Amino acid sequence: MHPATKLFMLSKDTLGKTLQGDAMELQMIRDRIATIRSKREALIQLLEQPDLGTLRIDVNQAIEEMDDLLEEFDRTFPVG
Repeated sequence: MHPATKLFMLSKDTLGKTLQGDAMELQMIRDRIATIRSKREALIQLLEQPDLGTLRIDVNQAIEEMDDLLEEFDRTFPVG
């Protein structure tokens, strides 16, 4: 996994351990996911840079992995 991706992702193991707690912990996770969503936008803006070069591949991979994480979270904890 690319180091930039690790910066933005929560590990499934950590997420699973945290979810064993109460609603406050779930809210903490939701807050972390909101932070991840905001960082995704920064990567999208970075991707629009014309002089990104080969870093474009890493940024694309980070976005894809973040999208997978966010989709999994939304499936596991649907709102409402």
